[in-house]
Amino acid sequence: MIKKLLYAFTLFLGQNVMAQITTLPTSWDCNSATPPNGWAISTGVTQYASSGVNGTAALKFAGTGQNLTVHFSDNPGKMRYFIKANVGSGASYTGTFDVQESLDGTTWTLLKSHIAANTSTTAYGADSVTFTQTSRYARFFFTNKLGGNIGIDNVNLTIAGPTSAQEINVTQSAAGVINNTNAYFGSNVSTAFPIAFTVQNVGLSNALNVDSVVLQGSPDFTLGAIPTSIAAGASSNVNLVYNPAAAGTSAAQLKIYNNDSDEGVYTINLIGYGNNTATEPTSQAASISVSNPSTFKYTVNFTGAIQNVDGYVVVRSIGSAVNSSPVDGVVYKRGDAIGNSKVVYIGNNPQSFIPTFVVANTTYHFSVFAYNGVQNFVNYNSNNPTNTSVTTPNTMMPANYYNGISTSSNTFLADLKTLINPHSSFFYSDYDDYMVNFFESRDTTNDQRVITCIYSGENKIYQVPFDWTGDNFSREHTFCHSWMPTFPADAGGVEKPEYNDWHHLFPANFTDVNEVRSNYPLGIVSNVTSTFLQSKFGTDTNGKLTFEPRDGHKGD
Repeated sequence: MIKKLLYAFTLFLGQNVMAQITTLPTSWDCNSATPPNGWAISTGVTQYASSGVNGTAALKFAGTGQNLTVHFSDNPGKMRYFIKANVGSGASYTGTFDVQESLDGTTWTLLKSHIAANTSTTAYGADSVTFTQTSRYARFFFTNKLGGNIGIDNVNLTIAGPTSAQEINVTQSAAGVINNTNAYFGSNVSTAFPIAFTVQNVGLSNALNVDSVVLQGSPDFTLGAIPTSIAAGASSNVNLVYNPAAAGTSAAQLKIYNNDSDEGVYTINLIGYGNNTATEPTSQAASISVSNPSTFKYTVNFTGAIQNVDGYVVVRSIGSAVNSSPVDGVVYKRGDAIGNSKVVYIGNNPQSFIPTFVVANTTYHFSVFAYNGVQNFVNYNSNNPTNTSVTTPNTMMPANYYNGISTSSNTFLADLKTLINPHSSFFYSDYDDYMVNFFESRDTTNDQRVITCIYSGENKIYQVPFDWTGDNFSREHTFCHSWMPTFPADAGGVEKPEYNDWHHLFPANFTDVNEVRSNYPLGIVSNVTSTFLQSKFGTDTNGKLTFEPRDGHKGD
């Protein structure tokens, strides 16, 4: 949400709040629904049940740009993992899947590429890479998908073995503090809050000499006792006191000069919040606008404030202007309600984004609120937010799109084919990356999303990324796969156009709905055998087995 959170931990009112960073060694067998602390998976990466090593779950990467990132605080050694191509259904794997490392999480260096020629499609194979010891991030990255999927399982990242040389490591309340990152503190005005950074020497024999410790910046921070020499395997504290003179944000910088060969100046940026609240921004976002509106999609663009701020919350209301502001000290997530609006974007880098759940012929109102601070220290500027609105059009196609096409013409099919070609073809397995993420799902509270079973009306709330198997949903061919002229239309890993045509693919509950529907025709059930929410199964007036979807889907 806020750039500083990528690297730091937060301390407020004497209680630690950990950011997403881990110590080494660390590992993940991919069986748990939530990654370990410090591990993050991008939208689109799914936990694929019973497809991993020894029949356990694995991670499935199905689209370009999807990734798994690990952020750690120690010198890394070797990362071991299992990899397999073509996990799940779809075309045979072709493309480039990379393993990378980074010092800052922004600039990445390639360690190994997995292409079709060196990646097994029949079984998981063990592989490994060795990191540069100054790296603090590891990443699996689907650089270029041409076809198929990639599975990753049982990832294990080790710590670099200790050496006789002195090696500095810093913690605060047992949490790792990475060199050149931020630490946050809060206290009431004129209330002293003690801080202790523990300086460790993790070397095997040589002493770590602390030449000096320098504190620069706000007088709200004062320096106390400091160590001079730390024996191998031992530790000593650098003590400070945070005592804010006024409410709002203050900053200082702590530098520990020592004889570590690669971290001779260990820097910690200190951010303090007097009265446990950041300084309120004095300006709002410079502008906000909507571009390329259609019946189902538009792009929101906004630019930053003149004054540097820590971030922005963008809210959207439907049909009327936004009527409420965010509350100081409350950390919002996408989908959370604020008055008559919902949060659609949170971030510190003004940019374009595409909201979900857009309907034709509807007016949407947007407001942008700037804020400073992190976690419960956040302070919003609620005065005169930057606003805009857009009304989506009522028709999707230009009025003259089908001019020249006549259903009575002998060349009707050829004319129609000419009109719609060339067109793009997408993979069946990419349906969740695009249709679920941008069309079928909608935001709900606590940064979650909800998707609706097209036949029964069941609402499934989930945490991104969506997992077909874990959430018991499937991509349902409304025109049954077994009815297709080329059935099986995914034979040999090659997807035929009718199989991966997203126009007749819909999300549906797998066990209670999709398996019951099977390949029976859709129709009106007169004699009901079973029901699930708004769907029915039984026979029609002619005694034929029939599946009846909810009224809202009939005709689709």
